[in-house]
Amino acid sequence: MDTLSWARLGARVAGLDFASAAIEAARRLSEDSGVPGRFVEANVYDAPAALERERFDIVYTGIGALNWLPDIVAWARVVSDCLVDGGRLYLYEAHPMRGALDYDNPDQQLLLRFPYFSQPEPGTDMSTETYVDGPTFEPMPVHDWNHGLGEIVTAVIEAGMDLEFLREHREVPWQALPWMEFVGDGPRGADGRYQSGRMWRLPEAQRDLVPLMYSLMATRRRR
Repeated sequence: MDTLSWARLGARVAGLDFASAAIEAARRLSEDSGVPGRFVEANVYDAPAALERERFDIVYTGIGALNWLPDIVAWARVVSDCLVDGGRLYLYEAHPMRGALDYDNPDQQLLLRFPYFSQPEPGTDMSTETYVDGPTFEPMPVHDWNHGLGEIVTAVIEAGMDLEFLREHREVPWQALPWMEFVGDGPRGADGRYQSGRMWRLPEAQRDLVPLMYSLMATRRRR
């Protein structure tokens, strides 16, 4: 849906995912909606070869992507390899501080439970849900990696991109902690109003304590 939203604005798009079911669903959505899009099944670290060394004006990495990647430096190099000179990376992602918080704390206090910085081994938790609404399933282990904001920014710069902006946000587009409050549609536009989507934030007393999301823009330097 993220990929096809670019196509609806007139872009020629390519979406990549390593899950065959996700690629099949994306192709079906493209066909059913009449919005053209190219979808490629591959590991993100193999993206340049899978996309036949094609380079793009924009690479977009959306919500809930980086936490599944063990190597953030290699990811940044892949992004750079996929961009034309002057092309841009746009990243909108969960803040690593949110990833370090205890999301099961019954006292509704902001407590650090998980590492903020990248670790060689993933964190492991048990889950009965997926990203989408639907029935739960038997508990199974889920592995992910948190990456500190400084590590991400440094990886982007060292991969040959110049940072244009880095913004931290108080709202998050899902109820990441059970006591978060629904605040309306989002994210906010330049006029301060919420756009399409559902947004959540912490209660007022906690709202300015930690960032929940961040957005980043970087431009590929000329080779």
